[in-house]
Amino acid sequence: MVFVRCVVLYSLVGMLLLFGRFTEQLSIPLKRMKSPLHMMMEVGTDFEQVEELERAMWNKPPKPKYNDSVALFKYLDNEFYGEIGLGHPAQKVKMIFDTAWANTYVASEKCSYFNIACRLHNRYDAKKSTTYVKDGTPFNVDLGSSNLTGFLSTDRLNIGHLVVENQTFAEIVKLPMIYLFSIADGVVGLAYDSLSIDNVVPVFYNIMKQNLIKAPPIFSFYINRDRTTDRGGNLILGASEKKHYNGSFTYLPVTKKEYWQFHMDKIDVDLGTKLIPFCENGCEALIDTSTTTITGPASEIEKIHEILPVSPFVLGRYRVPCNKVIKLPAIHFVLQGKNFTLKGPDYVQEITKWGFTVCLSALVGNEASNIWSLGASFIAQYYTEFDMKSDRIGFAKANI
Repeated sequence: MVFVRCVVLYSLVGMLLLFGRFTEQLSIPLKRMKSPLHMMMEVGTDFEQVEELERAMWNKPPKPKYNDSVALFKYLDNEFYGEIGLGHPAQKVKMIFDTAWANTYVASEKCSYFNIACRLHNRYDAKKSTTYVKDGTPFNVDLGSSNLTGFLSTDRLNIGHLVVENQTFAEIVKLPMIYLFSIADGVVGLAYDSLSIDNVVPVFYNIMKQNLIKAPPIFSFYINRDRTTDRGGNLILGASEKKHYNGSFTYLPVTKKEYWQFHMDKIDVDLGTKLIPFCENGCEALIDTSTTTITGPASEIEKIHEILPVSPFVLGRYRVPCNKVIKLPAIHFVLQGKNFTLKGPDYVQEITKWGFTVCLSALVGNEASNIWSLGASFIAQYYTEFDMKSDRIGFAKANI
């Protein structure tokens, strides 16, 4: 950061003496002083506020970065979230970064006091922001058993060290009760803009449009499922971080520019002596960073569970004896002829709450779709790159 340099002259202007006589030659000492911005930082003023003040003083646009990173945290091995800021001054909220969704939404201060799920979360308050711009367009999404209800607003959005101006998002005034079991306050959509509701420009598109990063239009995810820490990995904007993966990427073309969708050759459950095939004639799949689960056609998921030592649990989930997880067969997801393998511990969620531990199969059946969806159980093993320039998805073996 460039600071203003203040130079003070400690001297008096030479004066003519009486009768036309001049002063002796003066020595003029120079002394360098700290700039006001420098002194502000020394007393704890936030770096970004100082940087913003300096830009305002010199009317300079922010310098684009080559890439940026957002720290991810995890909750119950089920939810991976990061922190962003909305408005000015920034109001911090916890958000899920979702590649299977395009819009951004957050719990609103305007939600009812009787909407318990909303009131238990951080809420965006437009009245506290000097950069808020009213929109008011109704926003409603049918989730089947419940609805997301609210309206659109526009404000500044801070993500990592980037400041996205004039980002439109939804303020949710009716948050579904399922959010009682979620730590996140909302969602940042990272899918293609063709999936966007009300033609809202998604966050990553605005990052590129406003030239906030110099890198090509890519982002990537490193997911860490280590149960000994609450750190969940990183979302990297504009790059893939080599330290998080080994070898080279295997790239698959996006087959439908809505979700990050691609073609999968097949799936094999490896029993050691034989392979049990699924998705035998090839099938469509997508990457979903908003969940740990791996979903697929209900009939095929049911057949896989018939092979595994599982028992029905609740909400369509299957329970695995925790002492048998290490012995579960490997599952090979075959992409461009290569095996991307998950072992038993990779596709089982171990969840501990109130001293009670349960191990659940991450495989979940979907009655409504034949498309497979690979969540954090897959990404934790295979670092994933999303490339909007070439419309492709890349997978490389993650450094666990």
